[in-house]
Amino acid sequence: MAFGFNPRYQQKIELLDITLPQFMIIAQDTVNYLGWNVGTKSESSFSARTKMSLSSYGEEISVSVQDGIATIESRCTGNQMMDWGKNRKNVEAFVSAFELLKSGFNAETLEERNAAWQNELAEIKASETAVGSNEKSSFLSLFIPRKGFAVTPILINLNILVFIIMVISGVSFL
Repeated sequence: MAFGFNPRYQQKIELLDITLPQFMIIAQDTVNYLGWNVGTKSESSFSARTKMSLSSYGEEISVSVQDGIATIESRCTGNQMMDWGKNRKNVEAFVSAFELLKSGFNAETLEERNAAWQNELAEIKASETAVGSNEKSSFLSLFIPRKGFAVTPILINLNILVFIIMVISGVSFL
């Protein structure tokens, strides 16, 4: 049982008999098998979240590979002080499900899936490039309502408008 601000647990696995793309394919299948929601993805890492339960606000699981060693970490997302063993259980569930799924793959299947994985990574990089090109207007984007982010810009704009009207009508700037 971990204790502290945002308790966590991590485990490292050596990638002896599989390549990085093969590991990432099987690892993402493992996350789907466990019913976790996949978050951010890159060539050598991704994150996932567990569902909320009565004993937890949910945990974030991060999987990253560096120098042939995979690091699987589970971390509490809320302001929990104790995890009651949930993080260790998440990592152990991931490792055992990974080994189970890994035994069901053959080289041909992994090669087919690798092509799909490379296409998905290309789409992610393209979207990151598009977001990067809009960084200059990122501050101004706070004021523009859009799908999924409409209420906050409207409230900000209304507050600014009320402030300007108050200053124009003679109320002190401060």
